Amino acid sequence: MEKKDVELAAERIKEYVRETEIMNSRTINDVCGCRVFLKLENFQRTGSFKIRGAANKLLTLTDEEKKKGVITASMGNHGEAVACMAEALGIECCVVVPKAIKKSKLDAIKRHGVRIEFSGETYDDAFQRAGELSMENDYVMINSYEDSEVIAGNGTIALELPELDIVIVPVGSGGLLAGTLLALEGSKTRVIGVEPEGAASMSLSLRNGKPSSTPTVNTIADGLSAKHPGIKPFNTIKSRMGEEDIAIVSDKEIAAALLFLLERCKVFAEPSGAAPLAALMYNKVEVKEDSKVGVVITGGNMELSDLSYLITRGVAGEGRRTKLRIMIRDSPLEMKDVFEALGINGISIETLYLDRYAHSIPLNYCELRLTVTAPQSSMIEKCVGELREKGYRVTVAY
Repeated sequence: MEKKDVELAAERIKEYVRETEIMNSRTINDVCGCRVFLKLENFQRTGSFKIRGAANKLLTLTDEEKKKGVITASMGNHGEAVACMAEALGIECCVVVPKAIKKSKLDAIKRHGVRIEFSGETYDDAFQRAGELSMENDYVMINSYEDSEVIAGNGTIALELPELDIVIVPVGSGGLLAGTLLALEGSKTRVIGVEPEGAASMSLSLRNGKPSSTPTVNTIADGLSAKHPGIKPFNTIKSRMGEEDIAIVSDKEIAAALLFLLERCKVFAEPSGAAPLAALMYNKVEVKEDSKVGVVITGGNMELSDLSYLITRGVAGEGRRTKLRIMIRDSPLEMKDVFEALGINGISIETLYLDRYAHSIPLNYCELRLTVTAPQSSMIEKCVGELREKGYRVTVAY
């Protein structure tokens, strides 16, 4: 595969995809210590970049292949993208999904009127079943990452970026990273991939020099939960970058980046889409003050019921939500003193429990167990310091 494949894909799919907005703000620049350009693929058709690869693949099918129909396996975004393009082109389509698929993503696929099959609990289960159905029904299999046309379509994002020093993209199976590297071939732009630490198979594979599997996968970024990279993406990637070009971020850092995007930028991103910004915010990528850095926010498709959980994790990750255990005399005056200190420092109480009877609590004392939040972590730190200066025993449990 070459850069020209990405350029041809861009021309081919332009009627079916949006050239998404690029956002910049002083707030983002100040936090990250460089000039940041957010590429907002969460505003793309179907809510993620996946429509680019799906469009390019389906538009390159022969008439005979279109008559056969297509099939794919997906946890959500890729399935919706294939379904959307199949509907637009009048192609019969089947999407195989695991039973654990999020309801919002399942509903999004259903809206395009395609056939849906459930199989197993994981993506691998669904992928295996899709292969079987492809053989049984002579469907054309649309692989989300082991397909040159999908990879080329994914890479068209990079062609819409201005001239940059660095571009940061999330890494699951590697299709987007491979496409980005192809699109920027010959440029001075450095490409950085970002993986969650609970699914870091690409960095492992680059270290081993061959596609390798992680023993387990555990991350809030379900779109990046690849146990192993794709062979085609890996072969493209290994000849163009090394393990040092992959940044690893924790779920706590991803949640904090997601919260930052929502609070400060008014951008609704799913965890996978927030991962590249997490790498920049938490200094996993070396930048200079005048560096121009592109951050690809790959999608915004998220179950709203998960949002409160992720916001809570993000707030906790920034130290703005924590648990305090405060030992006081069993006296209304000392209780009033503690609550006044919290209030003066702008701290809100989410939960409160008073314990007088634990074995560790001396006679005539009690322990306040609080879950508290504040607009800034420094407010909690200041209050804890003041309480300790007054002689209270305060334990902080983030």
